[in-house]
Amino acid sequence: PTPVFSAKRGGQFTLTVERQPVKAGFDVTDGKSLMIVDGATAAELSPKTGPSAGRSLQLNDRIVAANGVSGDAALLMKELRASSLWELTVQRPTEFRAVIDRTGYPSLGLNLQFAPNGTTLMITGVNEGPVQDWNNRSQDHKIAKFDRIVEINEVRGTSKLLLDAARDETVLNLAILTYTSEPFA
Repeated sequence: PTPVFSAKRGGQFTLTVERQPVKAGFDVTDGKSLMIVDGATAAELSPKTGPSAGRSLQLNDRIVAANGVSGDAALLMKELRASSLWELTVQRPTEFRAVIDRTGYPSLGLNLQFAPNGTTLMITGVNEGPVQDWNNRSQDHKIAKFDRIVEINEVRGTSKLLLDAARDETVLNLAILTYTSEPFA
């Protein structure tokens, strides 16, 4: 079958935020960034005053740098706790869709990781299988390492719900988030 494609645009931007109480609304599965996993965290971190006022963070945005610190999720959290003014570099994802038919395959050929509080399945590897076949046919997008599955067969929610939605299904309609670059860029 022909790859199915649709997308919403993403990108990277910086914003300045005065210190806010940071709750556990982050997914740190990639070990390199802080992905926002709930609307409350997005609202808490959105600037209320200053040059970035009115610029809102959104669910699934990921903070890749804070005050020049990047490449390590634990160090990012430490910097957020230590500083009263944050200069954040944020990546906003692009969402695309892929229809994967796994008829005749024992697995999708994906390596996945997910956070207990997460709402995505992070792809850590693409191996031989129907996803790799889809990638070979797709001219618009490739499913790749660090992409995140956010919907399977019209189900969004916790990582467990996503995994349950794929169980015993032959055709998977996936919504996937991809970012402009790897999380440590």
